[in-house]
Amino acid sequence: MSALALPTAGSIVRLCAVLGFCGLVHAQDSLPPIDPALRARFGFFDPIIKKVSRGTGLLRAVRHRADGPVHALLSNPFRARLEDFHKAGDKLESTTISTDGDLRGLAAADLDGDGKTDLLMLTARGRLVVRRGDATKPALHEIEVGFGVLGDSLRTADVDGDGRPDAVVLTRDGLRVVTGIAGQATVGPADPTFATSVRSFDLFDLSGDGRADVVVCAAAEKMQLGIKLGRKGGFGSWILLDTERMHTAFPGTHAGGTPSLAAILHRPRRVVEYGLRMSEAPQRPAMLLKSLVKVDDERALAQGDIDHDGDLDLVIADPERARLTILLDDAGEFAVEHAPTLAGVRSVAIGDIDGDGKNDIVLASTEEATIGVILGKGSRSAFPKPLAPMPKLGDKPGMPVVVAVEAGAVLAILRDEGRNAALYRFQDGKATELCALGRLRRDPRRLLCADLDGQHGPDIAYVLPNDGLQVVFAKGEGKFARPSGETPAGFTKNMEDGALSLTGSGAERALWAVRERYARSFRFDTAGQPVILSQDNGPDGNPSLAMGAVLGDGTRLFLDRKANKLYRLRADQPTQSIDLPPVFPRYLLAHGDDAVLLGSTGVLRVPLRKSLELHALRRHEPPTPKTVYYSGLAADLDGDGTRELLLADAHLNGLHVLVAERDKLRRALSFPVFQTNSRESSGEPHGMATGDIDGDGHDDLLLLCHDRLLIYYQER
Repeated sequence: MSALALPTAGSIVRLCAVLGFCGLVHAQDSLPPIDPALRARFGFFDPIIKKVSRGTGLLRAVRHRADGPVHALLSNPFRARLEDFHKAGDKLESTTISTDGDLRGLAAADLDGDGKTDLLMLTARGRLVVRRGDATKPALHEIEVGFGVLGDSLRTADVDGDGRPDAVVLTRDGLRVVTGIAGQATVGPADPTFATSVRSFDLFDLSGDGRADVVVCAAAEKMQLGIKLGRKGGFGSWILLDTERMHTAFPGTHAGGTPSLAAILHRPRRVVEYGLRMSEAPQRPAMLLKSLVKVDDERALAQGDIDHDGDLDLVIADPERARLTILLDDAGEFAVEHAPTLAGVRSVAIGDIDGDGKNDIVLASTEEATIGVILGKGSRSAFPKPLAPMPKLGDKPGMPVVVAVEAGAVLAILRDEGRNAALYRFQDGKATELCALGRLRRDPRRLLCADLDGQHGPDIAYVLPNDGLQVVFAKGEGKFARPSGETPAGFTKNMEDGALSLTGSGAERALWAVRERYARSFRFDTAGQPVILSQDNGPDGNPSLAMGAVLGDGTRLFLDRKANKLYRLRADQPTQSIDLPPVFPRYLLAHGDDAVLLGSTGVLRVPLRKSLELHALRRHEPPTPKTVYYSGLAADLDGDGTRELLLADAHLNGLHVLVAERDKLRRALSFPVFQTNSRESSGEPHGMATGDIDGDGHDDLLLLCHDRLLIYYQER
């Protein structure tokens, strides 16, 4: 590395705010002047410099007792220890704490309310280790949480509302919460994140409700910012926001009492402070994502009211884990429940099969050759009970592949090992064959039941993968028949299951099929031939339509899978195009006033009438074209009750301090920390913290730069 010129301790620096080093005049001349009144709000001594090991990180300002002095705490991975720097008289002394290895997170919190600070350490082995502030208390067991996804993947806050800090860890498996750390620790399930690569992770109250929220900035082209709002007992779903491309995000100034998020934009590196608000008819709505374990095959799902509150809910099968994911509609969000179920569930249906007025859940398990039922009058977490013995196809019981609920009965397609299939009705514990279906090359996913020809009641429609639409018509007296030969609707050939849905109601019930360049609604005449009711060519331009849905007010939704966009078409209004995150949708559903997409990685809910959005509160343009902000920190350095932003600048090799004034962020200080021409200095300083180290009532500035700890005492 080239020679490093660091400032020396001695004089106090006030107005100039440049912490002396050679090349100083050129550095100052290249920056615009600063208002002296702003500079006068701060006063720093030249730094006290301590040599530390290269690679030292996780700088923290910590009070070991509530009424004690502030210590500078940092992690030394090469010596497997924490180094604790504190002022003793006129000297800066240090002690060490063993860590037994490298760390991926460090936090300080009073876990048991004894007034002494406990240290929480996330090891490189994926374990949460607690060092008690009171050494006389028994040690706590290590807690397995998973490998941290970042070099700093641990935060603390009271998540469960018991008044004690909990640990929030961003692991490779997802976000995990650990509660009751000082007693009987409980490790929550990992909630997968919305992106594979993460830039920053923070935990603070962004919504202003007094609860900590999770804020994650991902390295993605779209939907880069993800938020989890704190709720009673935990966090809500991921809320994905389409923003200007960000380099990183961190807590803002909260000026004027408005919680804010500060973001360094990607290019140019301007800084914007955002607030969070609810917006009517947003152009870029915030989307709710419930991440699921990624699967290559399609998931079985059903939509209906299963908690009897009048809102639509979702039930999704996880066949590999033999469980159901139940998403209950809760004021525009999804409350998540899990329940054990049959293995290999291939189809789910919702409807009232016992006549008690409450919807039941019906499941088809090909692997266990069983149709299971979870009754609405019982617990949703109860294990499914068999509906009825499966009738034999040949010499073995048939294997159910798809189910539906119609008029209190269960309709199911069963097949044998040779894939010869038949349609059955299950009612009152009995199975009745309705129609032989011949050999199925692949299994259908859903049965759509509606009177499609106006003759003998509900008919059955389903999609065979690679074959397209199949229809079985009711013929009266409990009999069904399917047309001979190919499907009568030739435009539905090679259609995927998610491209077919039902529209209308009552006698106007019709099928709606979405093709690449158009969508058609249609019924059938008495001869079984399709009657086209309407054709929709979708949005203007040349989108590649994959599937669609129709809301209750007639609004049409189309998915362009290639462009990963959702189109919203309303009468006499411009088409709205909404960018989507990469969830790889297989189904698009109308869900009240919202759109819901089920993909291989999760469930995405797109609010179309009312949604959260970020709005810019204050902006700051870089002082020079060469300024490159790369990290930031919010702290109240001047003691006025409002935090300032500290921004690290790779071009200056130093820091800028910004203060909030109405709709602007104004530069109050700019100072280089060191001088070097080496590329090794990129990303230096690499650690920032603030705290009253010298006990004079004014917050001091702590920096980690290369292999030095710099402490700038402040006096005003």
